[in-house]
Formats: sequence, structure tokens, C-alpha cells
Amino acid sequence: MQKQFAFLALAVCALPPSPVLAQRTERVLYIFGQASNDPSSPQDGVIADKDGNLYGTSAAGGAHGDGTVFKITADGQEQVIYSFAGGATDGAVPDGGVAMDDKGNLFGTTNVGGSKDDGTVFELSPNPDGKTYTEKVIYFFCPQKDCIDGRQPKAGVVIGKNDVLYGTTQLGGTSPFYNLLSGVVWRLTPPGKHETIWNETVLHNFCQKKATSVFVPMDITPPLGC
Repeated sequence: MQKQFAFLALAVCALPPSPVLAQRTERVLYIFGQASNDPSSPQDGVIADKDGNLYGTSAAGGAHGDGTVFKITADGQEQVIYSFAGGATDGAVPDGGVAMDDKGNLFGTTNVGGSKDDGTVFELSPNPDGKTYTEKVIYFFCPQKDCIDGRQPKAGVVIGKNDVLYGTTQLGGTSPFYNLLSGVVWRLTPPGKHETIWNETVLHNFCQKKATSVFVPMDITPPLGC
């Protein structure tokens, strides 16, 4: 039996004490899983553009079953912006949401997929028609030995000054105690003039001090092992 996931909108104006809080109303904008290629299992929240359109990801569903990036208008009209295909050239299972720059480009991560099946960072650029998007994988995790650059990101990205991207991975890094279970904080710098490659830098490796015991909570990102 196919599960359905509801996308909810809460009309919240302020946070005074009740009885005003009791006047909040809920409206379901969209119910996922209504068609075979529909997004399903959204894992994170959404962002809104200046026109009130909402953008998010689903970890499953889409044309290939590997997750989607979707758009939902204020009146509940849903559009699949991109269906992930997985494999060596594309990401799969986007667990984190998306971030938008001032040009309308969307950025995010996938937990798996890519050349080593350890996740990707992707960019979705709006096309001139104003409706469709073009996807590009701007970074494949784990090109280095022992995945010291990180692997399998669960969260999305933050866009900083000069369009630099920041994020985390739940695995990888250079912990001397837990090896591939540590995780990192990373930075992706956009290509310079006449360049095409985004440059990744690890800002912090987790698990640099040995814990007295190891507990691996699967819902925590990162670190998993310390």
C-alpha cells in the first residue's frame, strides 16, 4: 500500500498568548503520492520565494524513484522541478531541503548517488521559459582516499557571501578514532573566472577526541560515532 504524505501550511500571524493562538487554522496545500511519479517521503522543510511559491525535496518518488525537487504554488499547484536518477552521474535521495540564491538558482545535497555513491551537491538553474530548470552536479563526495572530504550528506546547504556554499556530511573525514564514522563541515567555493570546477574545503572534522563510549543514533547528523 502506497503511503501518502501531506504538505501542510499553517497560518500564523503572531505569537501572543491564547485565545489568539486558538484561532490558528491549518490548510493542506498538497498531498503527496497521488500518482506513480509523484514525490513521496519529504524529509525536510521548504523555502519560499518572493511570490510565495514553496520549494522542497522528497527522498523518494519522481520519474526514477530516487527523489525529487518540487515546487508548490500558494494555491496548491505542484510541479516536479527535477527527478533524480542516481547512478554514477546523478544524485539520489535528497534528505535535506534546498537553498535559493538571489538569481533564483536552487542548491542542495543528495545522500547517495554520484561517482562513488556517497552523495552529491547539486545546482538547479531556472531556464529562460521561467518554468523548467536545468540540473548540474557541482560536487561528487568521496573522490579522495578514505573519503576525507566527507560522504553521505543528510542536511542541505547554506549560501554565504559570494555564493559560497556550506554544509555537513554524516560520514567521512579524518577522525583518528572512528575513521569513516566522523563527518565533516565543508565549504564549496564557486569557480573563478575561466574556471568550471567548484572547490571543496573541509573546515572541520568531527570526532577528534575519543569518546568513552560509542553510540550511533541514526537520526543525528553529525557526528554519528562520538
